[in-house]
Amino acid sequence: GLTLNVVLAVWLAVFFGKEISGRLGVLAQNSHKLTKDETLNPQVAGSDEIAQLDQVFHAMAKSIREAAAKERAIVRHAIDVIFSIDAQGKFSAVNPASLEAWGYTAEELLDRQHLEIIHADDVASTQLRQQEAREGKSSIQFENRIVRKNDTIVHTLWSAHWSEGEQSP
Repeated sequence: GLTLNVVLAVWLAVFFGKEISGRLGVLAQNSHKLTKDETLNPQVAGSDEIAQLDQVFHAMAKSIREAAAKERAIVRHAIDVIFSIDAQGKFSAVNPASLEAWGYTAEELLDRQHLEIIHADDVASTQLRQQEAREGKSSIQFENRIVRKNDTIVHTLWSAHWSEGEQSP
């Protein structure tokens, strides 16, 4: 009887251990998928703590997707030009307002050096102000002149903030 109890206890421990670790593995996979913006695995079935945690995780992922969609809509419909440049100074994202304000479509600016459209007399001061933003002086505002696609000049007010995680202002 003692041997049967020990064998049964070991078998139950292995069985439930695999079940729990498998369910926790789904949570771990979902966390990795969330960081890569991939579709999550279906919710874990049940009413235990792991299933409840997975339900909360799925609700959080849905909230993040909705917030990101709202942010994209705001940026896309903004009147002001909103853009990001990468660590090499190239446009990595530009909203459609660039066409009205500067005469360039967003596609024309992507992967282009942002300094190419800044008036030559303002390049050095713009680089200095961007360096200040990289050094963590929070949000920095400065003025410069943009040379529009039709070679006219437009005075602009920039708000720059360096994002260490994205390596861009």
